Amino acid sequence: VMVHPQDAAAAHVADGEAVVVRSAHGELTGIARVDPSIRPGAVSVPHGHQGANVNLLTSKDTIDPVTGMTRYSGIPVSLHPAPAA
Repeated sequence: VMVHPQDAAAAHVADGEAVVVRSAHGELTGIARVDPSIRPGAVSVPHGHQGANVNLLTSKDTIDPVTGMTRYSGIPVSLHPAPAA
């Protein structure tokens, strides 16, 4: 989960730590990668990582009016430290 340093600090997470990304539709757990090239206020969850299924953050009922497809980007999320295992 790529995150700007300011956002990581605000969420109390550090590079390499497990984080939870939550949306109105679900959540996923990933590893924080603090990166100053990510825009503050945004996170990036790359596809294809085991356990970080970005579809868990979306809803089949939220449709893009232009394409008619499920919305897969620009989804409001929050970032949290993952609970200790």
